[in-house]
Amino acid sequence: MGKNEKSKYQSDWEDSPGVVYFLGAGKPYIAIKIGITKKETIERRLRHIQTANHELIEVLGLILFEDGDKPMLQAEKKEKELH
Repeated sequence: MGKNEKSKYQSDWEDSPGVVYFLGAGKPYIAIKIGITKKETIERRLRHIQTANHELIEVLGLILFEDGDKPMLQAEKKEKELH
């Protein structure tokens, strides 16, 4: 595979619908997490984050990226802008 060639796995990831998520930890919130994941794995991702955190995790918001070219790349770009 050449330097600029992408693997099938990477291409599949880029073409997948994506989600930017916003999570609050604690009551009142002591931390806010902004992250990305594939739309199809959002529930599993949130469960893993909760399992790894002793504070209650609450979903504050989601931004879906389903349309256009390379939705996950769009989600990744938005997450970087938000940070």
